[in-house]
Amino acid sequence: MLRVIPSLLLAVVLAGCPICPDGELLVIEGSTKVAPGQSVQFVFRYGDETYSSPASCGGHWYVNGIEGGGETIGTVTSCGRYTAPATRPLEDPIISAAQYAIGTCSDCCPYAEERVSVTAK
Repeated sequence: MLRVIPSLLLAVVLAGCPICPDGELLVIEGSTKVAPGQSVQFVFRYGDETYSSPASCGGHWYVNGIEGGGETIGTVTSCGRYTAPATRPLEDPIISAAQYAIGTCSDCCPYAEERVSVTAK
């Protein structure tokens, strides 16, 4: 079975859509170490601009390259709240945010990612 690293897959999908890798995901509530079912709140910033926060939802949020995530890897809202799945996934998920949907921008695409460690209960 072919195993693809999520950030590598995302980079391939973004080919032709230059990213600005110096965006950042800041944790404003919780921690990047969560137990199954727990949440962490991120804010997506690029330079001096906030693209998504609980007060101003927006941008595009992904878990392992899947917009919004899924049941087995956890979900993320358009406001940046990641909720871990009910059972620990095989690999720690990568949360990413972009100003534009993957593959749709023509110039610099503000982007950031952060790995979340899902611990055993």
